[in-house]
Amino acid sequence: MQLNRHDNYFIFKPPFPLKWIWMGLLFLNLIVYDLTAQINLKTQDVVDLFEDHHHGVWINHFTGTNSEQDQIILSLGNDQKDYKGIIQNLSTRTITFIEGTYIPDTLKCIITDSTGTILGTLLGSFQDSFLTARILYNYKKQGSLIQLKQIPRIQSKLLDCPPQLNYFSSKMDSIKYRIFIQNNGDGIVMGRLENWIDTITYILRGNCVNESCNRSVVNVYNLNNIKLGQIQIDVKNSNIHLSKLTRVFDSLNLKIAKNYPFACKTNTFNSSLLSAQYLNLDDKAYIKWINDYIIQYNQKLALEQTGTDSTHLQKSFLTMDVAWISDYWISGDILITGSNNKTNKSSFNYSFRQNENLDIADLFEKEVDIKLLIDPLIHDQKTKLAASGTKGYKHFIMNDEFKYWTLWPQGICFSSEANNIWGTQHLLIPYKLIKNQIRKNGPLKRVL
Repeated sequence: MQLNRHDNYFIFKPPFPLKWIWMGLLFLNLIVYDLTAQINLKTQDVVDLFEDHHHGVWINHFTGTNSEQDQIILSLGNDQKDYKGIIQNLSTRTITFIEGTYIPDTLKCIITDSTGTILGTLLGSFQDSFLTARILYNYKKQGSLIQLKQIPRIQSKLLDCPPQLNYFSSKMDSIKYRIFIQNNGDGIVMGRLENWIDTITYILRGNCVNESCNRSVVNVYNLNNIKLGQIQIDVKNSNIHLSKLTRVFDSLNLKIAKNYPFACKTNTFNSSLLSAQYLNLDDKAYIKWINDYIIQYNQKLALEQTGTDSTHLQKSFLTMDVAWISDYWISGDILITGSNNKTNKSSFNYSFRQNENLDIADLFEKEVDIKLLIDPLIHDQKTKLAASGTKGYKHFIMNDEFKYWTLWPQGICFSSEANNIWGTQHLLIPYKLIKNQIRKNGPLKRVL
C-alpha cells in the first residue's frame, strides 16, 4: 500500500498536552534532519506517468550515489514500449523525470523537470541488479556518473550506499599470504597483501574492470609507494584468485574469511550537510560511536560556516578507509572532504572490548615512555627511506611527523600526510620489536 502525506492514515488529533511536545520534536527535527528518514519510492507516481497503464507497468527501484556523492533514488517503470521514471536526489532534495524508448539492458532517456523542460540526457546500462549511467545536463560543462543497485522487492530498508562498497579479508593460505580489500563503490579498489613468513606488506591500488567489481586490476606498491607490478583479482563466491600480470609473484588462490558491507547516511545541521559512509558492523556501541562522531563533526563544520550564506547547503563527504578489522578492534582512517575540496584525515583504532577509540598509550605498560620507545624506531626507518630518494623526497620524509597510526596484523603502521608527488608513505613497526613493552593484559595481547 502506497502512503503519502495527504492520506487519511496520517490524520490524528493529539490531546492538548501533546501539542507542545509535538512542536518541540518538530523543532528538533528541523535542526538535525536525517534525509534517510524522508523516503518515498513513488511507485504510484511512476505508474501515473504512463497514459495507458491498465495493461501492466513494471516498476523497479534503484538506489546509490552520483559523482558528487549525493544519495540517489531512481524509481523506473516500463510497459515494454517506453521507460519512464523519477530521480530523487536526497541530498539536494530535488526531483527530475526521465523518459525514453524501452530497450532491454540499456537506458537512454531525456531528463526533464516538472514543467517538461528538457534538462539533459541519461545513458546507462544494466548488469544483473546494477545500473551504471552517465547524466549530461545542458547547463553543466561536466557530466555526472551514477551507480545504483536495484532494491529487492522483499526488502523495505533503503540500500543507499554504492552497490559495490564493501570490505573483505582472506584466510591465511599455506604459504602465509593474506589479502585485505576495500571496494569504494566508485570503481576504485585498494588494500594490502601480506606475507607473514617474510614479513612483507604490499599496498594495492587499482580499478574494477566490470560493473559488479568482482574483477579488478590493481597496481602493487611497497610501503614507500614504489610500484612493483600489477595483478588481476577475481572474486567468485568465497574464492579470491590473484593472477600474475607483471613482475610481482606467482598466482595465488585465497578464501574469503570475512566480508562486511558499508552503511551510508546523511546528516544536516543548520547549513552544513555531511554525507557519510562507514563500515557497518553488528555492534551497537560501535554504531553509536561512529554516529556520534558524524553528528559532532557536522556540528563543528556548521559552526565554522557561521556567517556564510545559510540558504545554500555546504556539502562535505566522510568516508572510512579500513586498515584492519579483527575480533577485538577496527582500525583505519576517516577522511572528510569539505566543500572547498580539502580533505582532513584522522586515524582511529576502535576497541570492541573497551567500546572506545584507543590511545597509543593504551597499548603499552604504564611505565613505558612512548616517545622514547617509538621515536627512535620511526627515525631509523625515516633515515633509511630518505637515503633512497631525491633531495625533495628526503625533505618530505624527514619533516613529516607520521602522526597517523593504525593497527595492522604485523605491527603498528605510522603514515604520513598525503603528498602530491610521493603520495602517502608508511612506516611499519613490527610487534616483535616492541613486544617486551606491550601491555600484557592490554588490547594487543591476542596478536603476540
